[in-house]
Amino acid sequence: MKKLLFLFTVFVSVSAFSASVDSLKMDLKAVLQNPPTQFADSIIGKKYLDVVSFYFTELNLDSAKIYLDQASGFIQNASSTYLENDIYLYYNTYYLYNSNLDTAIAIAEAVLKNNPNELAKATALSGIGNAYYFQGDFLNALDYYLKGLEIEEIISPEKNQCYIF
Repeated sequence: MKKLLFLFTVFVSVSAFSASVDSLKMDLKAVLQNPPTQFADSIIGKKYLDVVSFYFTELNLDSAKIYLDQASGFIQNASSTYLENDIYLYYNTYYLYNSNLDTAIAIAEAVLKNNPNELAKATALSGIGNAYYFQGDFLNALDYYLKGLEIEEIISPEKNQCYIF
């Protein structure tokens, strides 16, 4: 009976998880069909990134890349440094997942040069740390993780976490 209950719980969880991508896509479709009058490119770009986030959690990198590229066009039109850094950090994650570590580092370094807010800076530093970690360069990885953690502790002392894969 316990096994059956466990399988049912897993099924419900998976069903709820897959329903969330459908709802994200429906939200995106609704915004595309009836774009807002102000900040349309920003809003649409963020909706695309919501779908990308879901595909990252599923490790469905092909779908993530399709939506990431589509988000990029809207975000470039939005002319927002904040959103530009956001899209770069998503690309950093994509290239980390694909083991294209030099590209991931270059993208995170571009964020650091693009006047990031503190959260984007901490995330970029952790992204560089992740790339060095995956390359086996643990000392450099630790250095970047600690730099990211310093910023995290300042902006959110109650959470003080460093994002490490």
